[in-house]
Amino acid sequence: MLSSREVRKGLAIKLVYQGYLYEEIQTILGVSLGSITGWKQVYEENGIDGLKLKSMENTMRSFCS
Repeated sequence: MLSSREVRKGLAIKLVYQGYLYEEIQTILGVSLGSITGWKQVYEENGIDGLKLKSMENTMRSFCS
C-alpha cells in the first residue's frame, strides 16, 4: 500500500510532466520547491521505484552500517 508521502511525490511528478509550474505544484501540494526538484531528479534517475519510501528495516540497516 502506498503512503500519503509516496502519493504526494507521484502526484508532483505527474503535475511537472503535465506542464504545471513548480510554484503551482508547491501551492497545490504544500511542498517545497526543493522537494519537487529532488523528486523529479530521483524519478528521472530511478523511475517510479525511486519515489518509494525505504522500509524501516532498510533505514535501520543503513543507519547501523
